[in-house]
Amino acid sequence: MGLLASSKIKRRLAGIENVEDGAWNPIKHYIQFKGVVLPQFTENNVHKFETFEVRTDDVWVVSFPRSETEWIQEVVFLINSNMDIEKAKTVSIDDRFPYFEYPTLGLDALATIPSPRMIKTHLPLKLLPEEIRKSKVIYVARNPKDTVVSNYHFCKQLKTFDRNFNSFVKAFISNKVGYAPWWQHVLEFWKIRHNPNVLFITYEDLCDGNYDMEGSIRKISQFLDKELTNKDLNMLLSHCSSENMKNNKQVSYKWHLGEENNEQSDIMKDGVGDWRKYFDDEPNYQINKLVAHKLANSGLSFKYDKKDKKDR
Repeated sequence: MGLLASSKIKRRLAGIENVEDGAWNPIKHYIQFKGVVLPQFTENNVHKFETFEVRTDDVWVVSFPRSETEWIQEVVFLINSNMDIEKAKTVSIDDRFPYFEYPTLGLDALATIPSPRMIKTHLPLKLLPEEIRKSKVIYVARNPKDTVVSNYHFCKQLKTFDRNFNSFVKAFISNKVGYAPWWQHVLEFWKIRHNPNVLFITYEDLCDGNYDMEGSIRKISQFLDKELTNKDLNMLLSHCSSENMKNNKQVSYKWHLGEENNEQSDIMKDGVGDWRKYFDDEPNYQINKLVAHKLANSGLSFKYDKKDKKDR
């Protein structure tokens, strides 16, 4: 038996499959494990996720990719570190808030990090450790249209997708993008949102100038059992404003995109409603159809525009 055939058999026995396009061609950069599309860099660690040793004082931030997780991480870090603004300005978010499933900066490093740990992950609930129920979990959801746009830009930067935007929308809907299916990801956490260790929030509510940034920050601080003074709150509102976050080098992706990539991360590029610049009628119809079908009777809904707009 050749090495290639042997490798394929080992992968299949481990429950790892290729992600294939409609013509049965493997899609580069991704694998499939237990029905979830994952980045290829997780392949050697997928069986370690569920057995990871969780601590009771861990704080997890969970989201589908490009739900503006970095913003929530920064808010959570400052609240949980008693407003250590100096560390926030000088230490990368990836060192302060390790990416769980990333081999070198996540799983391999987390065991050596002293408590309390703050952990970021994009994994769906069914792939996370069972013991996560004993620590605090903040789930961040974002409307799917802005999520698609942000995901598209990021995948283009990473060179993991080389087709046009409408093709990316089709890939999103057919569960051919990282961590798909999106709808299953958000619904798993929506269904356990009343658990005492879970806080379910939306990016749209936290986004400054839109719905309820101050209220969302207070909700996070209460969930973390941390008191915020008015001074703390004002510092958070300033440090985590859209303008500040755009220029904050400590929440960039240079470690992953490479220093040669001069495109600025699209973190909070235009906040809520940026999707209108990219969607034409057909992809808009398809996403609306997906949401109507998959989220039906769940009670979960999203805001799709800035505060002064209501239509979608």
